[in-house]
Amino acid sequence: MPKNKNASFRYRVIDQCLRNTGRKWTLQDLIDKISDELYEQFGNEEGVSKRTVQSDINIMRSDPPRGFAAPIKVKEGSYFYSDPDFSINQNPLNETDIENLKEAVDILRHFRGLPIYNEIEKMIGKLQQDIFTSQNNPLIEVEQVEELRNVELIGALYPFLRKQKVLKVNYKPFQKDQSVSIDIHPYLLKEYNNRWFLLGWNNDFKNYTVLAIDRIINYREISKEFINSEKKNMLHLLKNIIGVSIPKEKEIQKIEIEVIKTSVPYFKTKPMHSSQKLKVENDGSAVFSLSLIPNYELEQLLLSFGENLVVRKPDNFKEHMRKRISELKSKYPSP
Repeated sequence: MPKNKNASFRYRVIDQCLRNTGRKWTLQDLIDKISDELYEQFGNEEGVSKRTVQSDINIMRSDPPRGFAAPIKVKEGSYFYSDPDFSINQNPLNETDIENLKEAVDILRHFRGLPIYNEIEKMIGKLQQDIFTSQNNPLIEVEQVEELRNVELIGALYPFLRKQKVLKVNYKPFQKDQSVSIDIHPYLLKEYNNRWFLLGWNNDFKNYTVLAIDRIINYREISKEFINSEKKNMLHLLKNIIGVSIPKEKEIQKIEIEVIKTSVPYFKTKPMHSSQKLKVENDGSAVFSLSLIPNYELEQLLLSFGENLVVRKPDNFKEHMRKRISELKSKYPSP
C-alpha cells in the first residue's frame, strides 16, 4: 500500500480507538490495534513501530492542512480526546489528502463528460474550492478542446453500451448536406486527437461504423437484438491502427520509415505505435518498422513530420504517400 494511504489509514484507526471511551488506550494498545488492522485489511505483516505511531499522533494534533487539530491528550499513560465528540471525519482532509486531491483534480477536470466524472463531481462539490490548484497556475495540462460539441453525450451514451442496446442515430457527416439515419450496435467510446467517437457494428452494411460525437444530432434506443460477436475483432483491429478509422482493407502491413538523424531521438523516446522497432541506425538516419493497417490517421501523422521522414515500404503505401505529397506540392506553385 502506498505510504501516504498507509498514513491516512493509521490516522483513522487511531481516531476510531480514541472515540471509543469505553476503554483506556496506551501507546502499546494503539500500536497493537493499528498492526492488527493493517494485517486484517492489507495483509501487512510488518506491523507499525512506536516511533511511527508517536509521529502520527503529533501530526493529528497539528492544525490543518497538515493535520486535524485533534485534541489528543495523554494522562497516566492513556491517550484520549479531550472533546469526546471530536472525530477527524469532521475534517477528513490532511496535508497529504489535499496534495493528492490537487493532483487528481488537475487531471480529472479535463475529462468532464465521462460517466465516472459525474460521481467525482459530486465529491468535488463537497470540498472547499481553495484546496484546488488555481487554473491560472496549472502544474498538469491535458491536451483538450474546451468547446467540444456534444461532450455531454459521452456520459449519456455510456449506459447503452453497458446494457448492450441498439441505437438509431441521426448523424450529419461533414461531406453531406443532409443528416442520415444509422443503426449502430455500440461497442466503444474512444477519444482521439481531441475528439470523441462512438464505434460499433452496422449490421445493414456488415461493417464497423465510426461516428464523431460532435456530429450526432440525436439518437434513440430501438428494439433489435444486439450483435456482440463483432466486438472482439473490432478491438483487435483498433490495436493495429492509428486513430479510429477502420479501413475496408484490414490486412496488417509491415511499414518501414526512414527518419533523419536529428529526429531519431524523438522516435526512440516517443514511438508512433507499440509495434514500432528500430531496424537500422547509421550516422545520417535510422529506419523504423511498424506493423499497422494503413489508414487516414496514419497518413496524416506521417505527413506531419514533413521532410524529416520518408516512407520506404511497402511499395503500394509508399506510392500512395508520394501522390499525396505531390498533390500537396501542387498547392504551392513556384512564384
